[in-house]
Amino acid sequence: MPNPVEAINTLKYILEGRVVTMNQQLDVLPRGRIFVDSGSIVGVRSVGEGFEDGFSSDDIIRVGGTIYPGLMELHNHLPYNILPFWLPIRMFQNRNQWGSIKEYRKFITGPMQTLGKTAGYPGAIVRYTECKSLIGGVTTSQGVTLANSQIRKRYYHGLIRNVEETNDPELPEAETRIGDVTDALAFFNTIKPNKTKLLHLSEGVDERARGFFTNLQIDTDRWAITNRLAGIHCTGLDPDDFEVLGRFGGSMIWSPFSNIILYGDTAKVQAAKDHNLTIALGADWAPSGGKNLLEELKVAKMYSEQSGGIFSSRELVEMVTVNPAKILGWDARLGSIAPGKKADLIVLIGHQEDAYDKLIEANEKNISLVVINGIPRWGQERLMEQFDLDHATLEEVQIDNVKRQLYLKNENEDEVLQGITLAGAEAMLRNGLTNIKQLATDLEQGTGSGLLVGADGTPNSDEWVLVPDLHSEDDVEEIPEWGLLSGVKFSEIATPLFLDGLAVADDDFHFDLLSIQPNIPEYIREGLPAFYGRTPAQAVSNPYTLSNDQLQYSAIPLEVFVKTSSNLRRREKLLIVEQAMLLLDQVYVHLPLKRSMYAANPLQKLKVIQTNLVRFDDHILNNDNVFHREMLEVFSSLRDLHTNYILPQPYKYRYAYLPFLVEEYFDFQEDISARFMITKVLGGVEEQYPDFVSGVEVLSWNNTPVEWIVNSNSRRQSGSNAAARRARGIDTLTIRPLATNASPTESVVSLEYRKPDSAEIKRADFQWVVSYFPPRFEDEEDREHTSAILANGLDYQTNAVNHVKELFFGAADSQPVSDEWIRPDHFPGLMRGKAYYPDPDKPSQMAAYIRIFSFNANSAKDFLEDFVYLYNRVYQEGMRGLILDIRGNGGGLITASEKLLERLAGDIFQPQKAQFINSDITLALCKKHDDRSPYIDLSVWQDSINLSQQTGDIYSLSFPITEIKRSARFSTTPKLQLHDGPIVLITDALCYSAADIFAAGFKDHGLGQILGIHKNTGAGGANVWSHAQLRTLMDYKPEPGESNPFQPLPKGTAMRVAVRRTLRQGSDRDRMPVEDLGIRPNEDYRMTADDLTKSNVHLLKRAFALLRRKADPVDEMPLTTVL
Repeated sequence: MPNPVEAINTLKYILEGRVVTMNQQLDVLPRGRIFVDSGSIVGVRSVGEGFEDGFSSDDIIRVGGTIYPGLMELHNHLPYNILPFWLPIRMFQNRNQWGSIKEYRKFITGPMQTLGKTAGYPGAIVRYTECKSLIGGVTTSQGVTLANSQIRKRYYHGLIRNVEETNDPELPEAETRIGDVTDALAFFNTIKPNKTKLLHLSEGVDERARGFFTNLQIDTDRWAITNRLAGIHCTGLDPDDFEVLGRFGGSMIWSPFSNIILYGDTAKVQAAKDHNLTIALGADWAPSGGKNLLEELKVAKMYSEQSGGIFSSRELVEMVTVNPAKILGWDARLGSIAPGKKADLIVLIGHQEDAYDKLIEANEKNISLVVINGIPRWGQERLMEQFDLDHATLEEVQIDNVKRQLYLKNENEDEVLQGITLAGAEAMLRNGLTNIKQLATDLEQGTGSGLLVGADGTPNSDEWVLVPDLHSEDDVEEIPEWGLLSGVKFSEIATPLFLDGLAVADDDFHFDLLSIQPNIPEYIREGLPAFYGRTPAQAVSNPYTLSNDQLQYSAIPLEVFVKTSSNLRRREKLLIVEQAMLLLDQVYVHLPLKRSMYAANPLQKLKVIQTNLVRFDDHILNNDNVFHREMLEVFSSLRDLHTNYILPQPYKYRYAYLPFLVEEYFDFQEDISARFMITKVLGGVEEQYPDFVSGVEVLSWNNTPVEWIVNSNSRRQSGSNAAARRARGIDTLTIRPLATNASPTESVVSLEYRKPDSAEIKRADFQWVVSYFPPRFEDEEDREHTSAILANGLDYQTNAVNHVKELFFGAADSQPVSDEWIRPDHFPGLMRGKAYYPDPDKPSQMAAYIRIFSFNANSAKDFLEDFVYLYNRVYQEGMRGLILDIRGNGGGLITASEKLLERLAGDIFQPQKAQFINSDITLALCKKHDDRSPYIDLSVWQDSINLSQQTGDIYSLSFPITEIKRSARFSTTPKLQLHDGPIVLITDALCYSAADIFAAGFKDHGLGQILGIHKNTGAGGANVWSHAQLRTLMDYKPEPGESNPFQPLPKGTAMRVAVRRTLRQGSDRDRMPVEDLGIRPNEDYRMTADDLTKSNVHLLKRAFALLRRKADPVDEMPLTTVL
């Protein structure tokens, strides 16, 4: 049998401070002492009343605060506390309504079951959620259920007490996971005199919910209720029902926040109090309840006051201390501070305020110590250092601006944890939730390396599977549901999610979601943030209907959002500027080129910003928007989409958008002036403007010609050439990532438009709104820094805009496409293919058509396998050739693009070579990282950078990023060329980085014609690293006394920089950089209206015709003369 909580404990000490005993006399000792020995309280005295035997003044630890019993929680589904607030699609009447909808599976049960059945994640979930409880002062909660191939059910044993399995005869175990009662007498016979049943009872507000209470009636005079039954929720009970529950000795656990979020109301607690029920509080779970009991206390307080003052502050504090102990039958040993009780305690900083209000108003930062069974588990360093602990094992955690230490050492640590730290658990869960779609696919297909279940979903490993609580009418205690829910595969609806924060106090996202919870009353929406010293965010119902994301209601009018601030302090702004100067001066590989081509002087501009920050008073510099705009202008002046300043919260992952997309088209190929069409429209627009649909022509934008608006937005873009800037000006016309763009300058856009072939001009007005959208791919700051990831070449902005387009309009991998399209297995969202027939009446004339949306894979090998799979499925003998379409491809993994080129070119392929700029930092990086580095091998560049200190060379020698294994020189079996027939490549000015490199290699190896809908590609030729990646690389193998020049950036600020520039290969273009010059197509093409509305009909016909033509040489001079 597992041991109880930390059975071996010999700590002996005295805690001195204000003591709130919660004993029968409700004693509060202004200056009290608690004597603790081996996990038990052996005495409680006021200062001046002497010492208990065996104690002396040497044992005193002065806490400088107020001491309470540890908080006890009898209702919480702990594993789900990794998930953020869920936004209900409507107000529900009972539990069964929301438990069966798609959104509930998409954002709650699907992610939980996927992670719970994937190796490593059960331990990470347990560690994270238990620590989250500790940080909130909880010392007792419900447990976590685990299973494996040998044991169908057991409970996790950790640091906080588990009510289901205490293994302590003094603490009788409770029973949970009980199905709804259908046979009252049979249920009554299962109630044991020493084991409390915690029963979800009447969760909802309608008669169906109430019916689960009336099901407890055995006959006229008897009910299946005793003092060992506690009803959780009791939302559906009438006032008279509480009389019955109280008369037979029942009690209740109240979860007001969850009730209000889901049902708009909560239990009739006035009636419960009137009938003398013992009431405890429970936070339920993070998706629709309080993050912890401290937050739940605040909601209970507000509800009580809004209802006329039902409970005093003391009564509310009793609901998290002595009352839950009474419900469990633990009150002889827990729930209050008295001799003979177990030493479960929490301490709040300070001792001046009312003792009970102090706990209600406290947040996680106010907790200075948490003790369980006499062992300090969480606290201030000044307190933790006074205990006889293994201090080397303490883990430091920061909540907002305060630091605490976490003591996780446990002689009886549960094997599911596998030694994982809180930091390790947090990183793993962030990664898992970001990549939940892939994990779900692995689970469903049985292809992942970390699967813990078999094809039928049953555990097939000795490793532990997490069995989450399910809201089901079945008795899930005996029949756990192992498999994923039936019907549509979860992977088809999965979407990246954020990890819910450890604490309310520093969780901006928590409050953002609170502001747009549809069912909560304004007194909570406005009052709860005030408890945490925050100004309530203004909520608004999104006027537009999004198709593929849980945050479809998370909309703030632009005019409201622009009033928010990142609240950067002067020193934080100075740090950002200093780090930007370091990045551009010592690492930025294109700086000499940018100075030469554009007269760019970013370092001097940064110096001016720095001087002003030092020179002027804070009140002059308190507008963060001005600072961010200046930083964006510095980076934009480089005309380099690799090198970015990424704004901190609240701008990060937020987008300003209008409910439609605009694209340009031409009536004839010879036309110079473009026209503009609406090609996509969000739901909700048709209600006000029924004829504003795809295909209408836009004539003016706020009474200004659309061409002028496009030109104005283009000038703000970082594209290296006019075509690239214009393409991005159109691409961001209605979707703007606020992390890399200034906010729109108007709050409302008024359009004039007309239908095709109509002279009638109509007008429509649209509001800019701002929403949060999780990243499609995990942050570079959080990604594992492997050699593959460090070989990235990606346009941050194009990738971000494409991601939101997918969420809005179901592009790429978000919605099913027609059966003629084929998708690969590894990265179905990155490419697709089909057989193309230019003339349906002549099926013998066809070509293979493959669209590559992005190279942003995490494995070049898997990406190449996907392409080969598509090619083999699509290409047939007798086809005229292959059409590759990389329009809109913002890049990604350089090795993926070059490995694909190698398969197309065969043994003649030469990868592009890359150069560093010569600097002290690039030299240090190359010295640190040789073939023994866990990150990347840079050693081949070291000698040339070292030599440059004597020769004055600007750049290192060039070497390939992509490793190519050559066939033997005289081999009779050279590397097989995948396709040896005609190929046409379709490009545009949104092709960037790895896509630019692909287009350059395609041309340099003479693989075929390039058809471009713009006169150039995006012209980005570099390998890009983030500031965070550089900081990690510089931390490796530090020299004695060496400090890392790259310092952590504040509040989520980030930067990216081009670190290695790529050089083209080939006799006439050898060593020509891709950056700024780009790749000019063999033939230009202008998109027509039919192309936009009829699946690129004329574009593909032109590409098909080019399959017969030999590629002509193209002038490669840059198109960058316009400054």
